[in-house]
Amino acid sequence: MRNGCTVVAFIAGMLQALAVAGQTDSNYVDLQAQVINLEGAVQLSYTCHAQEFGYQNVPVDVYIGAKLNSPIADAAASVDQLLAGGGVRIFYPGMRGTYQYTTALAAPTFSRVAFSDVVMSGSVVIDSVAASIYDGSYTMFIVFMYSGNGGFVRGDGMPVELSN
Repeated sequence: MRNGCTVVAFIAGMLQALAVAGQTDSNYVDLQAQVINLEGAVQLSYTCHAQEFGYQNVPVDVYIGAKLNSPIADAAASVDQLLAGGGVRIFYPGMRGTYQYTTALAAPTFSRVAFSDVVMSGSVVIDSVAASIYDGSYTMFIVFMYSGNGGFVRGDGMPVELSN
């Protein structure tokens, strides 16, 4: 992708993530998006709180996507809230483009990712034009599901983390 990131860069960012001391009152993952330039480059920054939320060293499937005209931002949301009104695009495996979600999930954006027991942070640059999330007002989102059983990492009905 033009100005985009590769799977290797994303995974390297996760593996080389910064350890942050202390506990937070954050969600299991925090997500921030920032437009870098007018050509469609967007920086997606994340912080994962695996130990605090009990998913350290447990493989999870990661779904990353974008919601058109989301009424919710910078917060946790339910799947129903995410899907309300349509306009949901999800990245294919390895962040190789997106598909319009209708009724079935494709393979996860990243499969069987295991996070350590420290808070991890990193970022990835995506090409929003190549990902078909450039035209309109999109809010990025992320969802972690346990690999194998498909249960949400956040099991209280609010498993979706929406960016700013």
